[in-house]
Amino acid sequence: MRKILFSILILVLVLPLANAQTGNCKVLFKKAFEEFREPTGDAYALAYTMESTSRDDMVKLDKVLIKMKGSRTYMQTEANQVYKDAESTVFIDDVRKLIFITKVDSKNIDDAGIQSMLQMQDSLLNSNQGMTCNVTENELGGDKKIIAFDESNSVVKSMGLNKLKYHIDLKSGELKTVELLYPKSGQLKSVVVSFDHYDKEFAGEVFNGPALAKVFDSLGELHSPYTDYRVIDKLSHN
Repeated sequence: MRKILFSILILVLVLPLANAQTGNCKVLFKKAFEEFREPTGDAYALAYTMESTSRDDMVKLDKVLIKMKGSRTYMQTEANQVYKDAESTVFIDDVRKLIFITKVDSKNIDDAGIQSMLQMQDSLLNSNQGMTCNVTENELGGDKKIIAFDESNSVVKSMGLNKLKYHIDLKSGELKTVELLYPKSGQLKSVVVSFDHYDKEFAGEVFNGPALAKVFDSLGELHSPYTDYRVIDKLSHN
């Protein structure tokens, strides 16, 4: 699940526009992504909905929430929670009834190299990768533009996609939705990511207490929701 989420973030934060004949499109795209730049402080919150459709039209919805402040990060999906503080990272998988505990990585849970990817975006924006940008009125209505990339785009092709679409609100300049369309040979037909909320000056609380206290009580016993969960503790064995 985390791999899928990171892939979504990579697509959203890295893919550039680099075609001279689409100057307005390029400006629109760049403006939309300015909001996803590094927050002015050391905190932010992001909420989005991911709708996955299989080849046989089975639809799965997953709401994702990420909150980060300083060394503390919280991530929640429909089936998982992740708590990270300065000492440890706790991953809870409710489907497999698994708790995975490990030492803190040098990067935030949600980072996955985002800042270096943004730098890559900047360099590619100023180069010519032979990419195309199709701007059309949103067929769903509303004051939006759709910026589309097909499989001839090297980035789209490398991600195993047929097409990638960005829905941008013209009035606010905000990125609202990203559509990932897959080849017919795969089991997945599409993934639609809709951004519900982004606060780059998040002032709330990420979570209470230490990360380990989310699953263990003061005696080191699992809290009642997790008594039948299997624990893999890499922190104690390092």
